[in-house]
Amino acid sequence: MYDLTRAMSCYEEALMLARQARRSEVEACVLGDLGNVARRQGNVTQATVLLRQALGLKRALGAHRQIEISLEDLVGLAAAEGQGERAACLLGAATALRALIGAPQPIPKRTARSRQWQGRGQRWVRRHG
Repeated sequence: MYDLTRAMSCYEEALMLARQARRSEVEACVLGDLGNVARRQGNVTQATVLLRQALGLKRALGAHRQIEISLEDLVGLAAAEGQGERAACLLGAATALRALIGAPQPIPKRTARSRQWQGRGQRWVRRHG
């Protein structure tokens, strides 16, 4: 399927190159990709750190569309960890930001993930709401 170790290695190299070239927008995206690989590897702590770094850099750059993507990535992490309330809040924030900036709906792959996360968030709200 996927060679996550190789992916991590390639993204780490890309991160180094982005930093050397002082390309903050590329660095932010690569940090998000590294975080997603770490999540798939089951390393929640590393994934959290990387995804938050990506979000922080994207916020500093004012890259609203990329912020929305980072929020969705954090939704996936929260949902995978069984943090329904956090996932629901993050999904709400991502959805609101997307509407505010007039961003298109997520691409089909993201749409399927978003529906899955939204369903988890809605189930949490029904149980605890």
